Amino acid sequence: MLPDDHPYMIDSNAWYEIFPVENALILSISTDSELFTTSNLMKVKKMSEELQQSPLINTVYSITQLADSDERTFTEKPFMEIQDEFSIAQARASLERINILKSLFLSRDGQALLLYVIPKQNVEASLIGNYLDEFKRHWSQEAFSISISGLMYQEYQNRENVIADLIRISLLGLLMLGLVYYFFIRSIPISAILLINSFLPSLIMFGLLSISKTPIDLMTVLLPLLLFSIGTAYSIHYCKSFQRTGNRLQTLMLVGQIIFLSAVTTMLGYSNLLFLNSKSMKTLGLSLLLGILLSVFSILFCLPIILEHCSFKQYSTWELKIHASGYPKGKNRLMILLSYSLVLLFASCGIYWYTGNWYYKDGYHQDLRSFVPMEREIEAFAKHNGRLQSMELFIDTNKEYGLIKAETYSQIDTLTRDIRALDSVASIISYTDITAYGNGILYGQHAEIPPQNEAEIGETLELVGAYREDLPLRLFVDHSYEKTRLLIHYDDSQAKTGHEKVLIYLQILEIVEQSVSQIENATYHTAGKPLLLKALNAFFLDFLSQAAPLFFLSIFVFGLIVLKSLQKSFMLLLPSFFASCLFIGLNAWFKQPISIFNL
Repeated sequence: MLPDDHPYMIDSNAWYEIFPVENALILSISTDSELFTTSNLMKVKKMSEELQQSPLINTVYSITQLADSDERTFTEKPFMEIQDEFSIAQARASLERINILKSLFLSRDGQALLLYVIPKQNVEASLIGNYLDEFKRHWSQEAFSISISGLMYQEYQNRENVIADLIRISLLGLLMLGLVYYFFIRSIPISAILLINSFLPSLIMFGLLSISKTPIDLMTVLLPLLLFSIGTAYSIHYCKSFQRTGNRLQTLMLVGQIIFLSAVTTMLGYSNLLFLNSKSMKTLGLSLLLGILLSVFSILFCLPIILEHCSFKQYSTWELKIHASGYPKGKNRLMILLSYSLVLLFASCGIYWYTGNWYYKDGYHQDLRSFVPMEREIEAFAKHNGRLQSMELFIDTNKEYGLIKAETYSQIDTLTRDIRALDSVASIISYTDITAYGNGILYGQHAEIPPQNEAEIGETLELVGAYREDLPLRLFVDHSYEKTRLLIHYDDSQAKTGHEKVLIYLQILEIVEQSVSQIENATYHTAGKPLLLKALNAFFLDFLSQAAPLFFLSIFVFGLIVLKSLQKSFMLLLPSFFASCLFIGLNAWFKQPISIFNL
């Protein structure tokens, strides 16, 4: 059998170019290095019929895929439309025809069938995911290796993983915060009551996210836990004061205003996320504002009623009592200023490192499915035991009907030679998406990259046209122009850190950007592994330049209104500002990647 990490197992994004169905799923079915036997084809027929009969699935297509494990490339060819009458004789004839056309491609040592599955509309990802998992377990017993890919299945897997993590983290959080409550309150029943009261806003927020159909992802897990922590801090502060006074109104007068002002200050800070261009961060900011309001409501309105019916032990004698002694003077003031200056210098160096170097967070993108870990991105920078990494690039070079101009081919040839000259690049394979004026699309690989002349392209088109005569062309989406695809293999095994791996990628990307900009009306995009370095870096700079200043400015203005003193407001803001700078500096110095956590 072909290995699970075979290139075609992870590189099926090209089919989303041909079949632009967001929820489409691809089942890669392989047997061994030989062509499918008649017996295997009959089993695949039964597979497709079983899928087609499922009430969850709308349409099933079958596609033959040839793979080359040595060169880490692939070639797709349409094989059969399952919903039509299945003919084993026709299948064998198609496979023989593929062998005849092998001269167009590299030598192949493997073959697989791709079942292209289109689920019915409004089918939940969990239902189709559970069904396909059971389908895979059943047919894997028939000596088939089955790999499932697709956005819908990935969403199902992420959902399952996040739910498991959410349950695990929630139980651990309940245990740890329960111990914190008991440490301060010294009463197990009251600690349990307070724990439930603090957990209610998190449950409400989780329910609201579910009602709004927000996908279960990193943000969905982060929000309830963050609200749980905020509610715990407020609850302990209120309970310790209530232990001293024993009176609800007196406690509200003593600490209620402090809790309310603290919550408003926090809300003002997070409200600045609403001004960012990122939809995910806007959702995060709005959800946090609502969640903090729920936490304050549960503490200032629900908690006093609960505590009036509880009995506390005597006030703890071990609590530290801190008395205000005025502003620091003399040597103390000098030491504080020196400490703050060092922190600011430390943070500035860290911020400079962030902004002066492209950096990439493995597995996260700010607007792509709300910080869902992207397996393709992780694989893109994984070491893979020293194997070569692959970078796929589509270049749109022709916006009209017909073939690409010879001048454009010359420019692409120069581009490939410049990239190949890099020490890190091992090989480049160029494919041309050949379109017969809207009749279909076929990936063809040429011996010289790109083709030397239009005559060679014409010969290729003739072979492709002969091959297409009896194919189900309605499998394809109309394309009206020719497009070039580069598959670049580069070696990053010598890079010691993720940052060094990124620099290797950027070195290739700079050549691509410079060359494509010189081609008339040409654009490019990556496929298969979305390496969105610039987007992440721009997002981080956007956050620093917009949200961070507004965050501190809003807190300063709010403190000025409440304290009615410019000096006190500034002194109130200063420790928080330097603590934030220190945190950013520490993350940068230890080369922690940009993510939602350190933002």
